[in-house]
Amino acid sequence: MHLDIRRLLDRAVRWQVNQGGTRSVGEVIAKYKPQVELLRAHLSDYLQGEDLKRLQTQLAKAEEWGVPVSLGHQWAELFEAFALLDVARVAVQSQTPAEEVAAVYYRVYERFAVDNILVRITGLPRKDRWQALARAALRDDLYSTVADMTKAVLDATETGSAEERLQAWEALNAEQLDRARSVFEEVNSLGQDDMASLSVALRLLRSIVRR
Repeated sequence: MHLDIRRLLDRAVRWQVNQGGTRSVGEVIAKYKPQVELLRAHLSDYLQGEDLKRLQTQLAKAEEWGVPVSLGHQWAELFEAFALLDVARVAVQSQTPAEEVAAVYYRVYERFAVDNILVRITGLPRKDRWQALARAALRDDLYSTVADMTKAVLDATETGSAEERLQAWEALNAEQLDRARSVFEEVNSLGQDDMASLSVALRLLRSIVRR
């Protein structure tokens, strides 16, 4: 649990460096804390499929270890909660209610198996400083891509549930998404992940929203 908290702190510091701009840590906290606290209290309501199952597994493990309930919840939600920084940023930038952004964000997160990709990135070698930096950059780019996809869904649609809006956006980008899924299937068929294959797959996904 201690190591997981350290990993989250490391990612949050990188997020501050990459997304905080010239604002101080205190200014960033003041800007996004209200949205993050609001969503964190109901995080399990937004998670879908395998992501929700993972959270439930973590909660069961914390209970088995005899961890106090509040600490167990905090630990189990660590990595899903990290994404709330991007949710809050998109909500502020687009002037959209944070709950609406979160519903779409975690729907995208589940649809494109982001948690699985993160696990695969974590499994990449980090035998030296450059491998570690490359792996961290790939992970940061994945989170940024999910945030961009969320904003694209919100910009392209006006009404409906998160699922309906995502489906409508997918229909508008069917050709590019089919190509991305084909590449992901090819990457999934590889016996072992490597930086090159994951980078290509992520680049293709990123190109859909950064044209």
